[in-house]
Amino acid sequence: MSEIYLKTSEDILGYKNKERKEWISEKTWALIMERKLLKSKTNQATGEQQERTKDLYNSKEKEVKKNAKADKKAYIDKIAEEAENASKVGDMRKLYNITKQLSGRVNTNSTNIKDKDGQTICKFEKQLERWKEHFEEVLNRPEPEISVDRTEEAPPPIEIEMGPITDDEIKAAIKNLKTTKLLG
Repeated sequence: MSEIYLKTSEDILGYKNKERKEWISEKTWALIMERKLLKSKTNQATGEQQERTKDLYNSKEKEVKKNAKADKKAYIDKIAEEAENASKVGDMRKLYNITKQLSGRVNTNSTNIKDKDGQTICKFEKQLERWKEHFEEVLNRPEPEISVDRTEEAPPPIEIEMGPITDDEIKAAIKNLKTTKLLG
Protein backbone atom coordinates (compact mmCIF):
# COMPACT_ATOMS: atom_id res chain seq x y z
CA MET A 1 0.00 0.00 0.00
CA SER A 2 2.77 2.44 0.90
CA GLU A 3 4.50 1.65 -2.41
CA ILE A 4 1.38 2.77 -4.24
CA TYR A 5 1.35 6.09 -2.37
CA LEU A 6 5.06 6.63 -3.01
CA LYS A 7 4.80 5.78 -6.72
CA THR A 8 1.72 7.95 -7.23
CA SER A 9 3.17 10.93 -5.38
CA GLU A 10 6.44 10.56 -7.29
CA ASP A 11 4.59 10.49 -10.63
CA ILE A 12 2.28 13.38 -9.85
CA LEU A 13 4.41 15.64 -7.67
CA GLY A 14 7.90 14.64 -8.70
CA TYR A 15 10.90 15.52 -6.61
CA LYS A 16 11.63 18.88 -5.10
CA ASN A 17 14.42 20.58 -7.00
CA LYS A 18 16.97 21.82 -4.54
CA GLU A 19 18.21 25.26 -5.35
CA ARG A 20 21.91 25.11 -6.12
CA LYS A 21 24.14 27.67 -4.51
CA GLU A 22 25.47 29.88 -7.27
CA TRP A 23 28.94 30.05 -5.75
CA ILE A 24 29.61 26.28 -5.85
CA SER A 25 31.66 25.28 -8.92
CA GLU A 26 31.00 22.27 -11.16
CA LYS A 27 34.15 20.61 -9.82
CA THR A 28 32.76 20.82 -6.29
CA TRP A 29 29.39 19.45 -7.44
CA ALA A 30 31.20 16.48 -8.98
CA LEU A 31 32.98 15.90 -5.67
CA ILE A 32 29.65 16.11 -3.85
CA MET A 33 28.21 13.42 -6.13
CA GLU A 34 31.27 11.20 -5.51
CA ARG A 35 30.84 11.71 -1.77
CA LYS A 36 27.17 10.77 -2.07
CA LEU A 37 28.08 7.52 -3.83
CA LEU A 38 30.66 6.73 -1.15
CA LYS A 39 28.03 7.34 1.53
CA SER A 40 25.65 4.85 -0.06
CA LYS A 41 28.49 2.29 -0.40
CA THR A 42 29.37 2.83 3.28
CA ASN A 43 25.76 2.23 4.29
CA GLN A 44 25.60 -0.98 2.26
CA ALA A 45 29.00 -2.38 3.30
CA THR A 46 29.64 -4.52 6.36
CA GLY A 47 32.61 -5.18 8.60
CA GLU A 48 36.09 -4.35 7.32
CA GLN A 49 34.82 -3.09 3.97
CA GLN A 50 32.62 -0.60 5.79
CA GLU A 51 35.66 0.79 7.67
CA ARG A 52 37.56 1.31 4.39
CA THR A 53 34.64 3.02 2.65
CA LYS A 54 34.05 5.14 5.75
CA ASP A 55 37.68 6.34 5.61
CA LEU A 56 37.29 7.12 1.90
CA TYR A 57 34.07 8.96 2.63
CA ASN A 58 35.71 11.05 5.38
CA SER A 59 38.60 12.05 3.11
CA LYS A 60 36.12 12.96 0.34
CA GLU A 61 34.12 14.99 2.87
CA LYS A 62 37.22 17.02 3.76
CA GLU A 63 37.95 17.58 0.08
CA VAL A 64 34.38 18.76 -0.58
CA LYS A 65 34.51 21.19 2.35
CA LYS A 66 37.91 22.53 1.23
CA ASN A 67 36.71 23.11 -2.34
CA ALA A 68 33.42 24.64 -1.23
CA LYS A 69 35.26 27.04 1.07
CA ALA A 70 37.59 28.06 -1.79
CA ASP A 71 34.61 28.51 -4.15
CA LYS A 72 32.79 30.71 -1.66
CA LYS A 73 35.87 32.85 -1.08
CA ALA A 74 36.35 33.32 -4.85
CA TYR A 75 32.66 34.21 -5.23
CA ILE A 76 32.75 36.79 -2.45
CA ASP A 77 35.98 38.28 -3.81
CA LYS A 78 34.34 38.65 -7.22
CA ILE A 79 31.30 40.36 -5.72
CA ALA A 80 33.51 42.63 -3.60
CA GLU A 81 35.37 43.65 -6.76
CA GLU A 82 32.04 44.45 -8.44
CA ALA A 83 31.12 46.58 -5.42
CA GLU A 84 34.41 48.46 -5.62
CA ASN A 85 33.87 49.12 -9.33
CA ALA A 86 30.33 50.32 -8.66
CA SER A 87 31.65 52.60 -5.93
CA LYS A 88 34.32 54.06 -8.24
CA VAL A 89 31.75 54.73 -10.96
CA GLY A 90 29.27 56.13 -8.43
CA ASP A 91 26.55 53.53 -9.06
CA MET A 92 25.01 53.63 -5.60
CA ARG A 93 22.06 51.42 -6.55
CA LYS A 94 24.32 48.55 -7.59
CA LEU A 95 26.53 49.08 -4.55
CA TYR A 96 23.50 48.99 -2.23
CA ASN A 97 22.16 45.81 -3.86
CA ILE A 98 25.54 44.09 -3.58
CA THR A 99 25.87 45.10 0.07
CA LYS A 100 22.38 43.79 0.76
CA GLN A 101 23.22 40.52 -1.00
CA LEU A 102 26.47 40.05 0.93
CA SER A 103 24.95 40.86 4.30
CA GLY A 104 22.35 38.14 3.76
CA ARG A 105 19.71 40.05 5.67
CA VAL A 106 16.15 39.92 4.49
CA ASN A 107 13.72 42.59 5.54
CA THR A 108 11.01 40.93 7.54
CA ASN A 109 8.18 42.86 9.07
CA SER A 110 7.77 42.17 12.71
CA THR A 111 4.50 40.40 13.42
CA ASN A 112 4.71 40.80 17.18
CA ILE A 113 1.42 42.20 18.38
CA LYS A 114 1.08 43.22 21.98
CA ASP A 115 -1.99 43.70 24.11
CA LYS A 116 -2.64 46.83 26.16
CA ASP A 117 -0.51 45.46 29.00
CA GLY A 118 2.50 45.01 26.69
CA GLN A 119 2.30 41.21 26.58
CA THR A 120 2.97 39.56 23.20
CA ILE A 121 -0.06 37.87 21.69
CA CYS A 122 0.73 34.55 19.99
CA LYS A 123 -2.62 33.19 18.90
CA PHE A 124 -3.89 34.44 15.54
CA GLU A 125 -7.50 34.84 16.72
CA LYS A 126 -6.42 37.01 19.65
CA GLN A 127 -4.23 39.09 17.31
CA LEU A 128 -7.27 39.72 15.10
CA GLU A 129 -9.29 40.74 18.15
CA ARG A 130 -6.51 43.13 19.18
CA TRP A 131 -6.42 44.69 15.69
CA LYS A 132 -10.19 45.15 15.81
CA GLU A 133 -9.93 46.75 19.24
CA HIS A 134 -7.12 49.03 18.06
CA PHE A 135 -8.98 50.32 15.01
CA GLU A 136 -12.19 50.80 16.97
CA GLU A 137 -10.27 53.04 19.37
CA VAL A 138 -8.49 54.94 16.61
CA LEU A 139 -11.35 55.38 14.17
CA ASN A 140 -14.34 55.74 16.52
CA ARG A 141 -13.50 58.96 18.28
CA PRO A 142 -15.95 61.71 19.17
CA GLU A 143 -15.98 64.78 16.96
CA PRO A 144 -13.70 67.56 18.13
CA GLU A 145 -15.26 70.33 20.19
CA ILE A 146 -13.20 73.02 18.52
CA SER A 147 -14.98 74.39 15.51
CA VAL A 148 -13.18 75.88 12.55
CA ASP A 149 -14.10 79.41 11.55
CA ARG A 150 -14.58 79.23 7.80
CA THR A 151 -15.41 82.90 7.35
CA GLU A 152 -11.77 83.85 6.86
CA GLU A 153 -10.81 84.77 3.34
CA ALA A 154 -8.58 82.40 1.45
CA PRO A 155 -5.28 83.81 0.21
CA PRO A 156 -5.38 85.11 -3.35
CA PRO A 157 -4.58 82.49 -5.99
CA ILE A 158 -1.04 82.33 -7.32
CA GLU A 159 -0.75 83.40 -10.92
CA ILE A 160 0.69 80.63 -13.07
CA GLU A 161 1.59 81.06 -16.71
CA MET A 162 -0.53 78.62 -18.68
CA GLY A 163 0.97 79.16 -22.11
CA PRO A 164 2.55 76.49 -24.31
CA ILE A 165 5.44 74.47 -22.87
CA THR A 166 8.85 75.76 -23.92
CA ASP A 167 11.94 73.77 -24.90
CA ASP A 168 13.80 75.13 -21.86
CA GLU A 169 11.08 73.80 -19.54
CA ILE A 170 11.29 70.36 -21.17
CA LYS A 171 15.10 70.28 -20.84
CA ALA A 172 14.90 71.32 -17.18
CA ALA A 173 12.29 68.62 -16.47
CA ILE A 174 14.43 65.92 -18.14
CA LYS A 175 17.49 66.96 -16.12
CA ASN A 176 15.47 66.72 -12.91
CA LEU A 177 14.33 63.14 -13.62
CA LYS A 178 15.96 60.30 -11.71
CA THR A 179 18.35 58.23 -13.79
CA THR A 180 16.12 55.15 -13.57
CA LYS A 181 12.94 56.86 -14.76
CA LEU A 182 11.86 56.36 -18.34
CA LEU A 183 10.97 59.25 -20.57
CA GLY A 184 7.58 59.32 -22.21
